[in-house]
Amino acid sequence: MPFRSMWRYVLQTGVDTRWSLLYASRSVRYVIYRDELRALSESGFRVIHTFTENDDPQWTGYSRRIDREMLVEFVEHFEDKIFYVCGPPQFCNSTAAHLMSLKVECERIKTERYD
Repeated sequence: MPFRSMWRYVLQTGVDTRWSLLYASRSVRYVIYRDELRALSESGFRVIHTFTENDDPQWTGYSRRIDREMLVEFVEHFEDKIFYVCGPPQFCNSTAAHLMSLKVECERIKTERYD
């Protein structure tokens, strides 16, 4: 996960930046760096999960793929933000398209695609 190096840099340097992570996984079993993400969330960073194959009846968060409506709920203001999208090509393409439909310029959308 390329975001790991980003959040570690922010924590180690104390750089004054705000960021949030919207993390899509099949289920809680598939969340990598689970303990580290939990610690980040507990220390004040915004980490939100969505599970596409949710198998936890106790889960009350998102249980679907990232879509336009979820982005609208998750992002407070789209202006002057940089968006990093990482994942399979289809996911990156659809998420970037949702962001562009919300008037985010393509120069502010950075993607890392992998299979």
